[in-house]
Parts: sequence; structure tokens; C-alpha cells
Amino acid sequence: MRAAWHYWRSGLLDFIYPPQCVTCHSSLDATDSPRICATCRLVMINDDVTPCVRCGGRVSPNPFGRYCRLCRGEKYSFERAVALGSYRGRLREAVYQLKRRNQESVGFQFGRLLGQLCNDSFKVEADFNCIAPLPSHRFRHWTRGMNPASVIAEGVAQETHVELIPDLLRSHRLTAKQGTLSRTGRLQNVKNSMGMNPRIDPRGLRVLLVDDVMATGATVNEAARTLRAAGIKKIFVALIARGTGTS
Repeated sequence: MRAAWHYWRSGLLDFIYPPQCVTCHSSLDATDSPRICATCRLVMINDDVTPCVRCGGRVSPNPFGRYCRLCRGEKYSFERAVALGSYRGRLREAVYQLKRRNQESVGFQFGRLLGQLCNDSFKVEADFNCIAPLPSHRFRHWTRGMNPASVIAEGVAQETHVELIPDLLRSHRLTAKQGTLSRTGRLQNVKNSMGMNPRIDPRGLRVLLVDDVMATGATVNEAARTLRAAGIKKIFVALIARGTGTS
């Protein structure tokens, strides 16, 4: 598993060089884990607004119901989502960074932080018994050199001690980038774009889907819909960042 490689590589680098924060490169104590300093965690993750219990959004509370304005009226195929913070400022910059080639260590360390959040937010094993990244089309995987969601999922698995199934979902076709499309366009863009791996028996699986960002939720929801169509009933989502609805 690549997670073991990231863990081994991190230890080797710490032996040769003083450990550093993966985002600001400030010095860390050798015992700090994951490799994200307290200052960066405070700036990027600790928002003032309590997360929405359904979609993980951090916006002003909805006075008309239980859910926030980002997900009110939405029909999701997953049960709930958690996110480290809002997709803005330093956290948005970190997401850009972890998407770049040769920046796998950033995604892995943020995945470990996300795994800690999952340990606090879910009844691990009772809620989910496997972890799956959102799939990346082979062309996009080839141009980037990796799938960011897969690297993040490795970090989550490292912290939660839950089985990672990296190929549970597959991307059938190359879609346009969601950020360039309207809301309606995003829904159509990802419709029927994924499939369940036919070699994996879905019976008894309770899945935690992992991705970097959820904006409208179209991609994550399509993945969850695909899993439900295969017979999987319990699906949760873990994200590095949740969109704010402002971009």
C-alpha cells in the first residue's frame, strides 16, 4: 500500500532533516502528527460556525430547519459529510498544493488529519467498515501522476485503521472540470460517469467516500448514488474542504 511508503518516507526525511509543516514549512516537534503545525490548523480549520450535521458546511445557521443553506432542499445519496473546514483562504491554497504532481506528502498528511476528524465524528466500524476514494479517470490520473483523493484516503485509513479499497469505484469517462460549469451542467457532466468495481462484493459494505473538495456535491453524490445502486446502504463522506457557495 502506498500509505506505508508515505509513512516510511516521512520517517526517513525526519531522520535526515528536522520535521517541517507540509504547508508553511515551519519546524515541528518530532512527535507532531500529522505534519501540520498548530498555527496552520488554527488558520485553516477552526471556523467560528458549527459544521452542518448533514453536509459539513460552515455557513450561517439556517433559521428554517436543521440543515444549512448550502444543503437545504438537496437530495443526497449519502447519509452525512464531514469536512476539515471551508474552501477558502489557506485551506483552499493547501488543496491546490496537494493536487500538484510530487505533492503526495501534503495530501497524505491532510488525510491523516481528516482521519482524526472521522474518529471524532463517526462511530468507526459501526458507521463504515471500508474507505474508498472518489475515482479519477485514467487520463487525468496520468497527467497528474496520481489521484489526490486516493492519497488523502490513504491518510484517512492510516488514522482510522479501516480497510482502504482504492478501486471500489471506477471512472468510465473523462468529464469536464466541474468548476467551469453551471450547477445544471455539473449534474449532467457526472451523470453515469462512474461504476462499481464488478470484482468486489458489495454485501455488508459500509463506505466512507473520500475527496478533496465538495462544492455543489454533484460528483460526490453521483459516487454515492452509484454505490447505492450496487446495493450499499450506508455511505458517508469525508472531505478536506466544503465549498461556501460563494464561488
